[in-house]
Amino acid sequence: LDQLPGLEKLSQLTTLDLSRCTGLTTLPDGLRNLKNLRILDLRYLTLQTLPDWLPEIAESFSMAFSTEAGQHKAAINLCLTTVADIPDMSIFDQPYEVVAEFFRNRSLGKTRALNEIKVVFLGDGEAGKSHTIARLMNDGGEPKDYQDQATPGIVIKRKNYTHNDRTFQVNYWDFGGQEIMHSMHRIFLTGRTMYVILLNARDDTQSDRARYWLHNVRSFAPDAPVLLVLNKIDQNPKASVNEHELREMYPGLTEIVSMSALRDDRETFNSTFTAALKRQIGAFETLESPFLPSWNRLKNRLRNMMKPYILSPEYHQISEECGVEADEETRTALLNWFTDLGVSFCYSGSAKLEDYVILRPDWITNAIYAVLFNKRDKVKNGLIDLAEMFRLLNSNETRKTFPDIPYEWGDMNYILDVVRKF
Repeated sequence: LDQLPGLEKLSQLTTLDLSRCTGLTTLPDGLRNLKNLRILDLRYLTLQTLPDWLPEIAESFSMAFSTEAGQHKAAINLCLTTVADIPDMSIFDQPYEVVAEFFRNRSLGKTRALNEIKVVFLGDGEAGKSHTIARLMNDGGEPKDYQDQATPGIVIKRKNYTHNDRTFQVNYWDFGGQEIMHSMHRIFLTGRTMYVILLNARDDTQSDRARYWLHNVRSFAPDAPVLLVLNKIDQNPKASVNEHELREMYPGLTEIVSMSALRDDRETFNSTFTAALKRQIGAFETLESPFLPSWNRLKNRLRNMMKPYILSPEYHQISEECGVEADEETRTALLNWFTDLGVSFCYSGSAKLEDYVILRPDWITNAIYAVLFNKRDKVKNGLIDLAEMFRLLNSNETRKTFPDIPYEWGDMNYILDVVRKF
């Protein structure tokens, strides 16, 4: 079938299955008049576009394989459907109100692609993560005044790129490689994120370490793309990994490259590593995600705030000021988006945790880092009480690392709840 003439005459129709209608590239206007429609199955279709009136006949949208019938309007199933002008179909995983708002703004020409991505660097200590990011920030050149020292928790760098006539922002996340900190990474291993795993090629443990880090990513972001890098290849030119085995075990593994961040000149570094990174980012569907103007206003407002965190009532107040619809599901969905982008963090599902919207990840990582690595006489039989923990986080020694991050007495239980969760 490539068209459905007379469809509007079927006024009592409740279920319409158009799945696998390979000739159908647009939806007929007759659908708009089917007031009794409760299920519309559009699975596996390849469409040029979706009409702006689609939310009028819909009660919900689903990307799952099966759909329960709507009570008042149609439940629309878009599982494995592709739409030419909506490259990122994850918009239909959002609440109905978000999808409806997307169509309204699209009809007014107000939507634009997100063009932003979080890239997380993982790897053991001394794998070269910080140095590699420093070279990226210097357009591939050797960074000036670079000091090689262990990363205390997390460092975030931002850079804009132009690739295939598109400008996008990359948020580079550099995690400390100390093994005791690996479990803390879980707080920030999110979906809609790209991962770069750096392996130290010189010690012949790269295959084992590749499996270790790929397993970590798969556990918390199973569908995320991963770029695997064998670094310091100049010290062990024969270093390699079992690519076939790794790809079978971890389908998210997209590319494997070898380099020496310390020895490669700018041209070699860019042609080997930067080019591979741009290829992976350019293929990342999340860049195409439609983002509404009000969502962008909220994202930028949160990102530019100086506070380490805000509480839930203030988040809703700011959402209102930015014009984000007063719908709990929509605002929660946006918090999940911002968590994936690294703009803010909110751990929903727990009454204790969801009240906090963390605006600076180093606020929480610094607290955990300080407690784990404290060398003060504050621990008795392996235990530290809240009062000692509070004094530790506000001590001069802790303040040296992040002098502008305050900790209040009421924050102690929240910090401990994050530790318990992860």
